[in-house]
Amino acid sequence: MRKRLALSESSVVLPDFYKKGNKMKKIKKEGIKALLLIVLIICLCVLEGCKVNYPQNYLSEELKNDCTSASLSKEVDTHSGFHGDGISFYVLEFENEDFLNEIMKDSRWNKLPLSENLTAILYGNAYDTTKADVKVVGPYVTGGENDQPLFPVVENGYYYFEDRQDESGNPQDDSKVLDRESMNFTIAIYDLDSRILYFCEYDS
Repeated sequence: MRKRLALSESSVVLPDFYKKGNKMKKIKKEGIKALLLIVLIICLCVLEGCKVNYPQNYLSEELKNDCTSASLSKEVDTHSGFHGDGISFYVLEFENEDFLNEIMKDSRWNKLPLSENLTAILYGNAYDTTKADVKVVGPYVTGGENDQPLFPVVENGYYYFEDRQDESGNPQDDSKVLDRESMNFTIAIYDLDSRILYFCEYDS
């Protein structure tokens, strides 16, 4: 019977090109791993950056005005449930007049005061239906323990309104906003004296 020879790696002499080929494969594998790790780190950094500056970027997209230089000082979000009803409220503070200069050229922004309907939405309003009857409407944009208006009273500034209901013919028109069973709108006020932007998305 022939004896089997147990060959070990040390007893086999491999050609140089074979050794170099294996070495190159290992280098390629390590290179791919390092590249994937770098890509992963970059993606995480980008996502984290978006998360940190999320409200500013989001408001910039919604308003079509640049809010990225502002700092976030307050955030309230009560959206929940199947229909996503609730309020998203943000307060941004600006350090310069860039945002003001931008909205002054934007026809969608109007100089205060608010209309009667928007006053009712933010602060509540009393309507005289007859001499003996007064109808109080609103406020709707409220929060906190006592359900107080989230928007402070601003006298010197600009406001933005968008009616997001499907049946709205003109998104900037608020004349029909209180006539519906549900309301979906976006409203913002910029305070000229404090350089503060108050922004709200309301869905019901």
